[in-house]
Amino acid sequence: MSYITPLPRDVQRATGKGPRNAARRSPELVEQGVAEWVQGKYNDESLQEIRNNLCRGRWQFGFVYAKAVHGDEELPLIQRAGVQVIKLADIVDQLRQASRMEERKLSGAAGSDLSDLVMWERPVGSL
Repeated sequence: MSYITPLPRDVQRATGKGPRNAARRSPELVEQGVAEWVQGKYNDESLQEIRNNLCRGRWQFGFVYAKAVHGDEELPLIQRAGVQVIKLADIVDQLRQASRMEERKLSGAAGSDLSDLVMWERPVGSL
């Protein structure tokens, strides 16, 4: 995926381009796309109602990404909108460190598959 956020809706309608069009976007289009995406993903009234039904209070938002081609353009805007941006590799590194510090091995316990995945290291020279 080239961009995290879709092409703004009005641009899609005007140009006939799809939401995931990979053509280079102007800073204004990137900003508009991020604003629409954040609104729909985090700030939509129906989502706020669901969150309030689950637990009233101040919610914090996070976005985990693995790789972002245009991340240098989009991620700061996402963060500026109040969403914590977290790189997946950082989470995996933290889990590896925590798992290495743990003396006992998780075996057959809930989460053991995730633990095995985090601790798995490819042999030197493998893809």
